[in-house]
Amino acid sequence: MRNAKLESIARKYYDASLPYHNFNHVLKAVEAGMHVVERCRSKGVPLDEVIVYCAILFHDAGFREDPSRHGFASKEEYAARIAADELVRLGYTPDLVLRVQEAIVGTQRDAKVGTGTNELKAVRAADLAQLAETYPVFRANAIALLREEELLGGTRIPWEDWKKRILPTLEYYLSQNLYLTTDPGADPEAQDFHVRARRNIKMLRDDPGP
Repeated sequence: MRNAKLESIARKYYDASLPYHNFNHVLKAVEAGMHVVERCRSKGVPLDEVIVYCAILFHDAGFREDPSRHGFASKEEYAARIAADELVRLGYTPDLVLRVQEAIVGTQRDAKVGTGTNELKAVRAADLAQLAETYPVFRANAIALLREEELLGGTRIPWEDWKKRILPTLEYYLSQNLYLTTDPGADPEAQDFHVRARRNIKMLRDDPGP
């Protein structure tokens, strides 16, 4: 169900100079999202894959920009507006556009995920999928996020200070209810994700830095 035209449109809103929130991150999230969709389909969980796909494509659109300059309180709200403008222009239905926007806003750190739609949870899960990658990949992502914040803020951030910022956020993400198919105790794949992600967090806590 990949759509080359839509991906080409979305790509324009991503800055390739950003170390992490670039279109490569989006493509990895798309791959993870399609895996979530297939998993839900195999378990009989209702999910609109078009909404998931569109939301993932645009979930970090315009990330390099200051959303307040466009009248938005967060990067996610600004990305949701970009998605809406493009999807409306392409003829997507108003209901689908609204649901895509809801899923994108659901990637905000403090979004109410547990009571959200299956599509919102799927997009959130896809966005966080790399938490459970191998430690070298996870570590490289953490360093990329650090370099990106330094780039956007124009100041150097010591490694230990960075870990104090990022570790509580990662723990918070893992505390959320993102289960789509069944309860945690009966879902080996979901359990494995948490085991690997917590392993990575523990190793990062002890990591002396780049």
